[in-house]
Amino acid sequence: MHMLRSLRAALPQGHTLPHEAWRRRHHAMIWLLFAEALGLTIFSAIQGYSLLHSFGHVAALVPFGVAARLFEHRRRAAATLVSLGLITACALLVHVWHGAIEAHFLFFVTIVVLALYEDWIPFLVAVAYVVVHHGVAGALEPGGVYNHHDAVAHPWKWAAIHGAFVAAAGIASVIAWRLNEGVRAEAQASYRRARQSEERFKSAFEGAPIGMVLFSFSHETPHEVLQVNRAMCELTGRTREELHANAFRDVVHRDDAAAGVEAVRALARGEQEHTQLEMRYVHADGHVVWVAASVSLIHGEDGTPDLAIAQVQDVTQRKLAAEELTHQALHDPLTGLRNRRSLVTDLEHGIAEATSGRPLLLALFDLDGFKTYNDTFGHPAGDALLTRLARRLEKTLDGVATPYRVGGDEFCVLSAAEDPHALPELAAEALAEQGEGFTVTASYGSVLLPVEATTATEALREADRRMYARKSSDSRSSAGRQSADVLLRILSERSPALGVHLDEVTALCDAVAERLGMPDTDRFPLLQAASLHDVGKAAIPDDILNKPGPLNDEEWAFMRRHTLIGERILSAAPALSRAAKLVRWSHERFDGKGYPDRLASKAIPLASRIIAVCDAYDAMVSERPYKPAAEPAAARAELRRCAGAQFDPEVVEVFCAVLEERALAAASTPVTGGDASADQPLPA
Repeated sequence: MHMLRSLRAALPQGHTLPHEAWRRRHHAMIWLLFAEALGLTIFSAIQGYSLLHSFGHVAALVPFGVAARLFEHRRRAAATLVSLGLITACALLVHVWHGAIEAHFLFFVTIVVLALYEDWIPFLVAVAYVVVHHGVAGALEPGGVYNHHDAVAHPWKWAAIHGAFVAAAGIASVIAWRLNEGVRAEAQASYRRARQSEERFKSAFEGAPIGMVLFSFSHETPHEVLQVNRAMCELTGRTREELHANAFRDVVHRDDAAAGVEAVRALARGEQEHTQLEMRYVHADGHVVWVAASVSLIHGEDGTPDLAIAQVQDVTQRKLAAEELTHQALHDPLTGLRNRRSLVTDLEHGIAEATSGRPLLLALFDLDGFKTYNDTFGHPAGDALLTRLARRLEKTLDGVATPYRVGGDEFCVLSAAEDPHALPELAAEALAEQGEGFTVTASYGSVLLPVEATTATEALREADRRMYARKSSDSRSSAGRQSADVLLRILSERSPALGVHLDEVTALCDAVAERLGMPDTDRFPLLQAASLHDVGKAAIPDDILNKPGPLNDEEWAFMRRHTLIGERILSAAPALSRAAKLVRWSHERFDGKGYPDRLASKAIPLASRIIAVCDAYDAMVSERPYKPAAEPAAARAELRRCAGAQFDPEVVEVFCAVLEERALAAASTPVTGGDASADQPLPA
């Protein structure tokens, strides 16, 4: 039994040929049968048989072919009819050819041909027909079947021999038949697997919760949308037909289209097998949808990529949440301005692009009076004030600078404008507010990059230092201004002319300091000292101050003490401590022969050297009890003569240049008053 089962498994199953393939082969065999009938008729006539006899062959074969065509719907019956017809044609050929051995070859060919049916019934019928025909016909009419004596004498023997050869030919056909069945079975199995895979793909594709797109390439660009799923239609708000028709041209945001095409081109060029990108889709109703697209290649049989599949997921909420987190990370929640983290990032980028010809301005601001405002009116009012100041700062700097809030009451400005020098003052004005019971102002420190600093850390440190220096200076100046005002009031009450002199000297010192480019941190103490440089004369007796003639040695010794007295008076006010030192040295000489410390050259502070020149000039052009007023030109000549000995030559030249500019300005101004005189001394 085991052997039988093994043999059965090794043999072809039969009757497995697909109907369409069987039908084509069946029609071919019917036409072969008709062709053999025609051929036999002709061959029979050639062999000398009568026409009636020859047409009898046709009459014997044609019914098989006609019946096989009529019963085509019954495959085995139709195939058996063709098998009987073809084997009969073989027998008739042997008969017509008088048993010639060559005629028997047609049996072998026919057996092979009949194996094309791949069905056991017609095949076995043909084999049995051959054996029976050779045996029975050989016994009844040996000469009509065989043309040699042994076969005529022993027809069944040679029937068996012929049957064996036919069977051998059939074995080859059966082997081919079995192989065909195996190939076909494997092909069918592969087809079923492919169909199952396709069905699974279609099911997964269509039922996927994310958008799916299958598209083809043309010249490394997306060409045709082959398939989209329901989720993709919902994601874009469009029908399948619309997506197929416009190939997503109206779907991808125009600002992202180029990046999407380039990513697909990179895939098509084989630079990568898979790519991921985020882009924007425009929904049919107009709103923007952020999507994450994952695109993979599908290679054709020749290995070249001809298809691609994209998986598209809606990430709008995630994107918006990420953008909100990013915004929160880079912006102040109260005012909406950018914060310190954003400042550091922008500052580093700005430094990389800034040049000495086009510098980057960094200005830090700290609110003065805000703590008092907060304590007085409460934190909600303080928050409201910060918000108002931030809005005002944004409006003031719109288009020319970027504002930041970097701390509680600290702000910052970053600008790459062509002329940023005026921006700190504008920003400080925007950050100031005054009302009933409060005044809030802003102190600032500014730095130009890369001129004054080359790194973000260095720039922030220097701006912070300058801001607090200004804040400290402003704080001191407030107290110093009050003290100075008291002292000036005393001097003016005692000697009105002295008060005028101090004002003139102060104005001249301010002009020279501006011409020299003196920084504010040095300029303010200079102006304090200039306005108070004669404060020590309050302790000098009037008879010495107003003496019409020259002073004697004792009186000069007393007079020279006024700078030391002035220093002691001013030192009593801490806010005037720097001015006190400048007053002490305001009568030192450049050659070291002055008083009280006999300092020389650069050892004398620049501010004291400026006061010395301005004080001497105003004294020369002013009328005193002991001398008349000198002409401005003569006073300038005297200053130049004494330059290098009594005065700093550089300061003298700058001072004279300032006076000459004023003279030119005065000469170009029309005189409208009747009392004006062209020969007047220049106003300080």
